[in-house]
Amino acid sequence: MAGCGESAVEERLVNVLAYIWNQVRWRRIRGRRPLDVFEHRLEYAKYEPDIASALQRLANALSIQGISAPLEDIEFLRQCNEEAMDVLRKWTKLLALKASAKAREFRVQKADEGAVKRVEEGTELKSSESSSQQGGER
Repeated sequence: MAGCGESAVEERLVNVLAYIWNQVRWRRIRGRRPLDVFEHRLEYAKYEPDIASALQRLANALSIQGISAPLEDIEFLRQCNEEAMDVLRKWTKLLALKASAKAREFRVQKADEGAVKRVEEGTELKSSESSSQQGGER
């Protein structure tokens, strides 16, 4: 398939793995570093025959019921299955490291968006309070 280059597949795979990383309840997994746990589960999943099975095995190994990741990324990986499995099998440790960093970026981005939203709501609240106070003074 066109567009199934190794770098495109790696980017989409890291994106999906980052979403999976953020779904894990890391507090329930004790005694080991999250990166080590994720890497070992990914090593376990890379022996599956296709990318959909590998992602499902990874999710099951991390006690996740369903993967919440962008559907277009998963579909892209399914269409580029052979390349995706080659990248997964060749660069497992690197993918785990990149996924953990990308997951952190997603969390920071989400926190920043929440802060902006709270500031906007606070601004709207202040402006509505000031307009209601002005209306009461008349």
